[in-house]
Amino acid sequence: MRLNIKENDIIIGSLVLALLIFFIFNALVNSSIDSTKSEIKAKVNKHQKVVNLYKKIKSNKTDKKKFNKEIMMFVQIIQKVDNLKNKIVSVNMLDSENLKITISSINLKQLVDIFKTTESYNNIKIVRFTLKRNFSNSNLANLNIVIRKSL
Repeated sequence: MRLNIKENDIIIGSLVLALLIFFIFNALVNSSIDSTKSEIKAKVNKHQKVVNLYKKIKSNKTDKKKFNKEIMMFVQIIQKVDNLKNKIVSVNMLDSENLKITISSINLKQLVDIFKTTESYNNIKIVRFTLKRNFSNSNLANLNIVIRKSL
């Protein structure tokens, strides 16, 4: 059974067409697999970042120290923050756990340092604070802060 030239060309053309379709399909599947792999890798990286952030937050909570003295002694720690000794106007005990401190003419860095110092102790909490612009210098502020020592 001999094939004539026309039938032979049709069979070869069909095989070439089938191979071409196979290679195109293979390229599309590989491209899809590669994009899926890169999406998975991006998701894994995001997940790892979240896990690292969670670990950092958790370790920061455990790194806090406990303030073991009377709440009134906390004023001495605040005085050392960025040289606030001359800026503390008044210190009032509201009750056995709460202390109100009035500080005048502080800048933003000093304010942040006060909050960081307070936050560094796990049993000292800021209950309330008010911040008002200083009348003599608009770049400075006056702070009233109420802190509480928990057991």
